[in-house]
Amino acid sequence: MTYFENPDDMVTRVNQWCSENIEKYKAESLFLPAGKTPEAIYQNWESKHPAWLNGLELLQVDDVYTGTKKDVFHKFFKDHLPSYSGRIKTPAQSGGQNADLAILGLGKNGHVAFHEPGLPESFFYGVIELSYETRTHLQLENDAKGITYGVGAFMQAKAILLIVTGNGKQSVFERFQAGDTHIPAGYLTRHPDLTVLVDCQLPSSQAQSVWV
Repeated sequence: MTYFENPDDMVTRVNQWCSENIEKYKAESLFLPAGKTPEAIYQNWESKHPAWLNGLELLQVDDVYTGTKKDVFHKFFKDHLPSYSGRIKTPAQSGGQNADLAILGLGKNGHVAFHEPGLPESFFYGVIELSYETRTHLQLENDAKGITYGVGAFMQAKAILLIVTGNGKQSVFERFQAGDTHIPAGYLTRHPDLTVLVDCQLPSSQAQSVWV
């Protein structure tokens, strides 16, 4: 587990992880999340155009599938990664194609992508019912659905980078550290090449870590 001090420090560490693991695994594809967590990363990629992104296939991990905000994450990538958005496959476009590497964020209810609590560990890809917490956070209609990759796909990636930042995540981060598989993120602790990058402003957990 590695702590970062500010967005610039996070970006440096993410870029180092990408460069090293693309070389290590001869990776050809990368899962990418939308949301506030990776905004600084994508801003850096837009300005610097790192060489290791050249030729890399980019797969969006999730999106809103129905309702007035359908494809809102696809729009996010158009806004935040315009130079690369034409290369980023939406979940609907990729049709369940897997990626060699995965960058993920930790949701407040323990979800990763839209793999919500209650879905089985083996869930790989598909259209799902969104939790009340997720719908509320994204201001979605009650019947809005999501399309997403799940833990079943991410566990097949050769390496995973989980970024933990944002308000209100101390409790779920403690559960993650304890390897609590009642939250989807807890399953990731079983991956043989998992890197966790944590905002140092997130209060330290007193939970017993089962995986470091």
